[in-house]
Amino acid sequence: MRNQRQPTGIKFEHATAVIDERGTIDGSDGDPVGGRRSPQRRRLVQSCLFLAASVLLVLPVFLWFGYSRHGVSGVFAALIAAAVCWGASTAALILTQLMQGTDNAVAGMFLAIAVRTGVPFAVGIFLAQAVGGPLAQAEVFGMILVYYLITLVVETLLVVRLKSSFQAVH
Repeated sequence: MRNQRQPTGIKFEHATAVIDERGTIDGSDGDPVGGRRSPQRRRLVQSCLFLAASVLLVLPVFLWFGYSRHGVSGVFAALIAAAVCWGASTAALILTQLMQGTDNAVAGMFLAIAVRTGVPFAVGIFLAQAVGGPLAQAEVFGMILVYYLITLVVETLLVVRLKSSFQAVH
């Protein structure tokens, strides 16, 4: 006879989860915690997609500006600025969502701020100063700064939306 483990119950602050013998975590409603049907996860995915759409919405303006002033180097600068700021803002948005409702929510917000701010500025300074060349001449740092401000506004609005929906659920 095989030795079978009994499911172990874990009490979280706002929910109860059960770990079965396969190591799967199920919430008390049968939906995996943070699973595909989780309202918080769905809102997070929607927010990340909205952030990506916002970045793509203004990208043609940056591409036009870069190409008209610096040719192909300006196009690369615009694409790099969009990718860096989108990636940093998306990571910050995910960190904020993962940490809210925990004992480390404030630390999570500070970590999200560090990622959202530090990554674009570090990449911009590195590309403008250390690498130099055509990207520096194509004003990559300036494009990163403008993209940073755009993604900062959009991400702040999305975090407020996620925070209010989290409080409504709990």
